[in-house]
Amino acid sequence: MVLVKPNNPTTLLDIDNIIALADKRVIGFVYELVGPVTMPLYSVQLYPAFVQNASLPGGEENRKD
Repeated sequence: MVLVKPNNPTTLLDIDNIIALADKRVIGFVYELVGPVTMPLYSVQLYPAFVQNASLPGGEENRKD
């Protein structure tokens, strides 16, 4: 789960809205809203398939050992 600050604060999301990257890969959904309506943060529940294939900073693969 990650907290996300939207690029466009005038666009409001609701719980269970699907979240995708610019290339339209779906990464998860809005789990919870945090903060005031004027500056919301979204708690995003990431899909396990996205997390398994995600790259960590420095080029390391995200894997379970």
